[in-house]
Amino acid sequence: MNSVATTIELATIELAAVGYLDGVRFRRALQAGIFRVMSSQEYLNKINVFPVPDGDTDTNLAFTLNAVLTGISGTVERHLGRFLAVVADTALTYRLIVGHCNCREAGERVLELLRESKPNLEGSWLMDGRTALGAHAGPGAIVVGLQEYQRPAGLEPASE
Repeated sequence: MNSVATTIELATIELAAVGYLDGVRFRRALQAGIFRVMSSQEYLNKINVFPVPDGDTDTNLAFTLNAVLTGISGTVERHLGRFLAVVADTALTYRLIVGHCNCREAGERVLELLRESKPNLEGSWLMDGRTALGAHAGPGAIVVGLQEYQRPAGLEPASE
């Protein structure tokens, strides 16, 4: 029997012994896998060949995996589907802009609520969009833009 078949067989036996897979168990397995990848950074950087052999494959991967580790560290969600939604969201970083048309206080409240609900923001801004928004929506309009963002490797986040 080859090693892949043995590994699959052992994994099946382990899963059968556990009997179920919930969010908490999956979190533990995911953390173990992330730590394994992180311990192989040098090797992963050596085998990097696509699209260019720039030697930073695991540097970029580590950036994403660190975000996932941070995001799931305190999660005790037992429902696997909801836990996977948390994982997907923590792997992403966002930029947020809230525009207002002559209603700064309302814009600030919306911005604050969104900052609280999206802890993985790279940056967030409040913009007075009177001219642009007023022409299309009128006074009191609020517009929200949320952009998925991946910081280039090696760059530190800008201070607000």
